[in-house]
Amino acid sequence: AVIRKVEGVWQTVAYCPNENANWREDARRISTLPEMFEAAKDALEYFDQRADADHNGRAFIANEEMKLAAALRAAIAKAEGRT
Repeated sequence: AVIRKVEGVWQTVAYCPNENANWREDARRISTLPEMFEAAKDALEYFDQRADADHNGRAFIANEEMKLAAALRAAIAKAEGRT
């Protein structure tokens, strides 16, 4: 699949099914990727606003929001080809 941002909107612009018997299902999943990508960026903003760390007396420990933000940031960077 080829997914590009066209006029500010992520779109699937090409799909070449292989011999996979589930190519229609694959195409449907791929067509949802732009919306999932935008939702991931929104979730990253949400978690970044709530990220914090606690001190346990010896070190700072990331809260769950900070951990999720880091995971989303890495996934977004990979999707954008920055890793």
